Amino acid sequence: MRLVLFFLLLTATASAVTIDIQAPQKIKYGSSGSIALGCLGAANYYAKILLSGNAVYTFPNSSSNVTYTVPSSLNTGDYDVTGTCESSNETVSASKQMSIYRRDISLISRSPQSVYADSNITFNVDLQEVTSTTKKITANDMTSDKWKVYVDNAVVPSDAIYQNGRWEITIHGITEGTRNVKVSATMNEEMSVETTLSTVPVMSLAITSLQDLKSGSNATLTASLMYRGSSISLKNAQVFLTLDGSSAEIMEIGDSSIIFRAPGGSSNALLLRVIYSGLESRAERTAYYTFRFSGKVENADGKASSARISFVGANAMTIDTGGSYDTPVKGGRYNMVVEGLSGIGKATFKGVNINGDFDNAIKYDSFTPSMESITSAGAIALEFSKPFDSVEMEQSYDSSKVDDESKLRVYACHSWNLAARKCNTAWEETPAAIDSVRDLASFSVTSLSAFVIGYPSEMYIEGKPQKEDYNPGEDVVINGLVKNSQGKGVEGANIQYSLGSTSGSTTSGKDGIFSLSVRAPKTDGSHSIIISLKKSGFKDVQETRPFKVTLRKELGLFFDLGYRVNSESLRNISFSVSNTGDANIHSIKLKLVGLPEGSVYIPQMIASLQAGERKDVSISLPKSSGTFSVTVTAEADETSKSDSFAIIYENKTSVSLPSGFIPSLPGNDVLASLGASILAIAGIEKMRSRKPRKRSDAINVLKSIDQEIKRDFLQSSLQCSCGKTFTTKRALGIHRSKSHKS
Repeated sequence: MRLVLFFLLLTATASAVTIDIQAPQKIKYGSSGSIALGCLGAANYYAKILLSGNAVYTFPNSSSNVTYTVPSSLNTGDYDVTGTCESSNETVSASKQMSIYRRDISLISRSPQSVYADSNITFNVDLQEVTSTTKKITANDMTSDKWKVYVDNAVVPSDAIYQNGRWEITIHGITEGTRNVKVSATMNEEMSVETTLSTVPVMSLAITSLQDLKSGSNATLTASLMYRGSSISLKNAQVFLTLDGSSAEIMEIGDSSIIFRAPGGSSNALLLRVIYSGLESRAERTAYYTFRFSGKVENADGKASSARISFVGANAMTIDTGGSYDTPVKGGRYNMVVEGLSGIGKATFKGVNINGDFDNAIKYDSFTPSMESITSAGAIALEFSKPFDSVEMEQSYDSSKVDDESKLRVYACHSWNLAARKCNTAWEETPAAIDSVRDLASFSVTSLSAFVIGYPSEMYIEGKPQKEDYNPGEDVVINGLVKNSQGKGVEGANIQYSLGSTSGSTTSGKDGIFSLSVRAPKTDGSHSIIISLKKSGFKDVQETRPFKVTLRKELGLFFDLGYRVNSESLRNISFSVSNTGDANIHSIKLKLVGLPEGSVYIPQMIASLQAGERKDVSISLPKSSGTFSVTVTAEADETSKSDSFAIIYENKTSVSLPSGFIPSLPGNDVLASLGASILAIAGIEKMRSRKPRKRSDAINVLKSIDQEIKRDFLQSSLQCSCGKTFTTKRALGIHRSKSHKS
């Protein structure tokens, strides 16, 4: 806080120079302030400031007006502030008073020391101001309304008065519990002091003892009731008793005891509630019921077995049985440990809830199983009629009954007939740890039945594909046997098989015989059929059967066996080369031997043929005569094909036909020959007739034949499925019958 003083104008004798000095009257410790000095009425004066004559502050330049900042580190105390204006022949000074102060607040005491929740409490507080001296801050310095009290950061009603040299701050009716209290005063700034206050309940209730309960029987509890430090009889209060929220019947109330009837239950939260003088108090305690734990431990033959049974929990106890037992057990949740039974190292039942009487809850058996599929080193059956979360088992075994302890596993039957010693379902493997030093198997399960330590017989397959190499898409057949490790056929084994994305299944029949078939893939190389065997009691088996797929590389040649051509003109003929295999064929070289001199065929090499693809080869023939036998060879890596055809050169022959027959069929030797044949047939027919036919009848017959030939000739563009085109049905038929099946 900075206080601005009125200007004090001092006039020096025989001088016109005056001083204006401004300094705060008080500065809070840790804060800063400013002192201003002005030399008025003259020039060329040096201004300087002194604090209590000790600290001198001058300024290097000639200045008539200066300002000094009081540092925040200046200690508390009272200071004289002196300002001086100096020249070469004159000095003028003036002074002010300034204080550096701090205010302290402290808690002297409180009354009373032990506070009930509904009582008033007074805090005695000392408030003082420190400069060069210490001064108490009284009611003359501040009013009582400047005080506030916070309980857990909330303002509560309070009264403040200054008496006996201290401030007394009183609050009314603080709530029960432990509270944080802050007392603060505001005098230009806030000052506070904090403390913790724990109140004492006006009335308190405690259950000092509680008898164990038995359903439907009377039980006794004792309790202590205190009111403002004094003991109160329970007879003078209203008493209520509940067990797990249900009212318990109170039979009798004494000064500090209550007799009540226990309802049914196992382990309950008992609540005692008392009302006295308009106040309510509660006390809680766990009530334990006691149940009868009785029965006997015997095997399936009725022979008794000694055992040690321990209940681990809040009310731990241990029972040594001689086969029979009859012991009270407090209700509650336990871990129950059973030890000492033949074949069982230890069985620890987790989360057993004792909430009723036991009657032969434990059933047990140790036996030697007759199991074709499992080699056994030990077997037990254990049943427990009470619910539990899980059981940790330690089962012993006889290592002399097995050849290889590293193969030992634990198998469980979850539907065991204890009396018949028979498993009504399949044996299933249970995860377990085998201790070959102590001959123990350790495992954890959530349900009990029979357990066998051993290892399963193994199955294997006899049989492989009928051959090593297959064509794409060919059926791969395996006829085989499923046998066990003794070489005996296994009937009823589930056989799953797969080849790529293709899968199937079958079952082995009598003596283990089975058969499977799967289609070979279209990709060449090595392949394997994966075969999996499964049967209850046997170890799962997976085997592979390899085979190969080889893609066929085959070439086909398609042409007429003979080509008749006109010897007087150029002629083009063609044939086809086809890929009749499964693999693509590249760089196919063509060689034609026996062609007439001057013949040209295109192409002489085919770059590639996809599987099933066909390409034509065109041959340009020169004018020639005679008959030529032509051999065609198509050759590529790993395959080749050769075949022959004939080229027959013929002279064109003209046949005189009656008017309207076929005067000219240029370029069609087949039709010309056919026409000659028709004439011959017509002549023979005329000779056989007893009566000469009329000329008009003969002409009509020839016209009819002429029309049939023309129709056949005009059926152009007849195409085979191989791609070749023919002008007559007859030529197409000859091509199909000699070259290939369409």
